[in-house]
Amino acid sequence: MGITGLMRKLPMRFGEIEILDDLKDHWDSKEHKKERDALLKMLIHLSAERAFRFTLLSGDVHCAGYGMIHGRGDESESDVEDMPVPTEKQRAADPRFIPQIVSSAIVNVPPPSYVLLMNGRAGAHPMSVLGDCVWRMMSLTRHFHLGSKSPDDLLLGERNWCRVAQRDAEDGHSGKLLFSLRCEKGLGTGRMRTYKLEVPPLRRL
Repeated sequence: MGITGLMRKLPMRFGEIEILDDLKDHWDSKEHKKERDALLKMLIHLSAERAFRFTLLSGDVHCAGYGMIHGRGDESESDVEDMPVPTEKQRAADPRFIPQIVSSAIVNVPPPSYVLLMNGRAGAHPMSVLGDCVWRMMSLTRHFHLGSKSPDDLLLGERNWCRVAQRDAEDGHSGKLLFSLRCEKGLGTGRMRTYKLEVPPLRRL
């Protein structure tokens, strides 16, 4: 973009120079791919060695979303796009399962629709990472474990905040974390809707 001059034109056209910086901070940005892969390898190694479950809580993109990394199993790299979402039991036993919760401070106004669309399209299809893992985004507006065929569903341009709580052991949810994404229905309305996402602890088989 620097060679074509687009880098200089975008801030003037849209009036938001910080958008370029936000796009560079994208999870799949080539500027951060090496650093990202090193972090994921370290987390997966610690998870397998010490039975930890890691969850990535990310933000500063001023929208809400949910993604996950999980083991590829016996699927070949060419079959990743058609690979079904692992069951809860499979995720609980997978040291490579790392959920990613996307949230931002409630005061932040959502980004322009074209930014959400660009990032949604980037995450619309599962992709192979680290050679033996799959990264995918999930739909919040549908039953989240089914995923989504529409990139517009993957990132919600709504002000939001995230509440994290541990489930009660007596309810049979020992060790589970419950992430509640509270999203505003209409900018400035104060009306909220909640998306609840459970993250199981790592269970060794």
